[in-house]
Amino acid sequence: MFAGSLPAANTIVNGSFEESNGFNGTNAGFGWVSANGFADVFDVYSHTTQVWYETGSAPAGAGEWYFHTVGLATIPNGGIVEQSITLSDFSSSGNIDAGNVTFDFSAQIAGYQAGGDTAILELVFLDAASSQVGSTVTLDGTTGGADGITNTFDLFSSAGTVPANAETARVQILQATAGTSNGNDNYVDLVALDITTIPEPSTFVLGSLGLLGFLRRRRWEPIRLCACPGRVCLSP
Repeated sequence: MFAGSLPAANTIVNGSFEESNGFNGTNAGFGWVSANGFADVFDVYSHTTQVWYETGSAPAGAGEWYFHTVGLATIPNGGIVEQSITLSDFSSSGNIDAGNVTFDFSAQIAGYQAGGDTAILELVFLDAASSQVGSTVTLDGTTGGADGITNTFDLFSSAGTVPANAETARVQILQATAGTSNGNDNYVDLVALDITTIPEPSTFVLGSLGLLGFLRRRRWEPIRLCACPGRVCLSP
């Protein structure tokens, strides 16, 4: 967070996938929707009993569940799971258009190495006409992250300024399949999109001057004696 900025707000609903009906449950209505139109939007595995990634690499702070796409072998590169965020819920259009709003997009990504599967997450900003503004922000799990290994959980992140005229942020989880799997072993956890507003400098200047003036006035107020015995009062 920038110095002097307002507290960041994580805009993603259920980015930890703890809200679900569990493994092989019909997981719909938990913050995510299917761009393919499937009723079963996503599935989850257990970090405790269904560890299909490299043992010991579970992300710090993770709960019981982690995401994977529902098996969709008939769809190239698997299903698309997404979430849309109304930016006006977190900052004003004036601040966005002035370039005073920043984002920090992050997720923990892993995959099933034997099947060549992993995940790619994309963030796009849309205007009032649902046209994209600015560039697509990509978290590419195929790179393997910091250790270069696709079947270990690694933190992927990207930060920048929310583009002018943006009204909606759309986050998508995509399947990346390099092998001959059924296209469902893209593992994702702890998805976050933090939105931070940096107020105009003039706001801080005026506020600081006002506070300074108040403190100086209080500091130099003369002391007068009250009529009440044992009391000391400040002059009005």
